[in-house]
Amino acid sequence: PQELIRVKRDGGRLSDAETIFLGLEAGDLKQAYHPAALGAIYLADNRLDEALPKLDRALTLDPKHPDATCNRADVYRRLGKYPEAMRDLEHMLKIDTNPESPHVKRAKALLVATIGAMNGVTAEPNVAGKAEHGEPDGAPAGKSSLPK
Repeated sequence: PQELIRVKRDGGRLSDAETIFLGLEAGDLKQAYHPAALGAIYLADNRLDEALPKLDRALTLDPKHPDATCNRADVYRRLGKYPEAMRDLEHMLKIDTNPESPHVKRAKALLVATIGAMNGVTAEPNVAGKAEHGEPDGAPAGKSSLPK
């Protein structure tokens, strides 16, 4: 995640980060970190249909991966798949119970946004600070939806 944060800080070259993580993923198919990072890159670039299978893969490899869990919930929310988003957010709140955790804060913000979207409210969550893989909600800077 630190590599992705650095790439985003150095000009937002998501395509460079994508190239790096595609190579890393191909070299180590048992590591959840690489597909989770690719899912975050695709989410930040609003490539939701590409993000979802990468995040699914990361969570198959590591069902408790917090970044992948929050990011997949955000993808589901953005796609209007609210029950799936809620399932991932509830799972996130079970695997990390520390109320000060950035993942928990992001999950709670996404939970509020998902419930709001289910009720016709379209406001994006507002979560201060950055989490791994970019903004707190996985969105690019200034387009918060996040975890984040």
